[in-house]
Amino acid sequence: MSQEVIHDIQLITAPFANTWEHVQGPGGNTSVKEQDMMLIKASGFTFKDVGNSTGLVWTDNHQVIKNLSTSCDDGSLECPLARVIKSIPEGLRPSMEFEFHAALGKYVLHTHSVYVNVITCCIECPSLLNTIFSDISYVLVPYIMPGHPLASYIYRTVSSGEKAQLYFLKNHGIIVHAETAEEVLYIYDLVQQRIIDFLKLSIVIESDSEITGLERKELFFEKISNGIDQMEIEDVNDRILVPDQSIFFRNKVSATDSSANVYFDLENKKILIKGSPKFIEAAESMLKMIYYILSNQRYLGLKSEFISKKELDVLHGLSSEKYRASIL
Repeated sequence: MSQEVIHDIQLITAPFANTWEHVQGPGGNTSVKEQDMMLIKASGFTFKDVGNSTGLVWTDNHQVIKNLSTSCDDGSLECPLARVIKSIPEGLRPSMEFEFHAALGKYVLHTHSVYVNVITCCIECPSLLNTIFSDISYVLVPYIMPGHPLASYIYRTVSSGEKAQLYFLKNHGIIVHAETAEEVLYIYDLVQQRIIDFLKLSIVIESDSEITGLERKELFFEKISNGIDQMEIEDVNDRILVPDQSIFFRNKVSATDSSANVYFDLENKKILIKGSPKFIEAAESMLKMIYYILSNQRYLGLKSEFISKKELDVLHGLSSEKYRASIL
């Protein structure tokens, strides 16, 4: 594995390795291309893992594009991995979003920024983006199933001549791509700052401690700002803002079963998170994401938009998502 390419992918990954407001748990992904090959974050790994030179997979970029060109309109939900993987250290899989990475520039950064998703998860999204980014070329992608369906949409967009380096994904996140790492980071930071300034957002939730490997951790509602009255279990189970929320929490959250992975202890006003250190860290960051987006939308008078149950049921049927959920 080329050390230069590893260094390059770390340049666009490391700045977000410990920032729950940009990536939650193993969400988001980055990639760098070298000739006909692409190095991309592996499924189930975190940005922090990439910073430690782990969780990286090579794919055959030429074969990925060839596959997309023949299958982007066939209605399939997943791409056969055997066709596109060059090498998988220790049996790892590439991020399920590896196909759209292949269709874009040399450097690709995809996150689930809470600042961006305050907008992409609301009805007013198109008009807000048009106002904030009237001088910047971008593509607003409607909610589309992650993986092959989303990649097919982006591939068709690029094939039609679209040159935008910025993609906003409804109920999902943001993609920035360019030919240099510096340009990717510049565009990404510009987008975050414009949204923060326009909506007057701030980071309102901070973690008091790092995950230390304990099997159980208490996360008090008071640490999530205004208390239990401001966050309901329905915000986690039923009001699904982004795909990862459902993948992480489906059948794992309860206000009546204290043995659940995520237990809303309403009497004592605290949330108990149970599981592996990796799950605990991911769950905590996901809870913060949900609270941040919904509380800001409610304060700003924006109408939240959620993913339908029908779409979520299809998502949970994907082998790529079953794999990712199994290793949390």
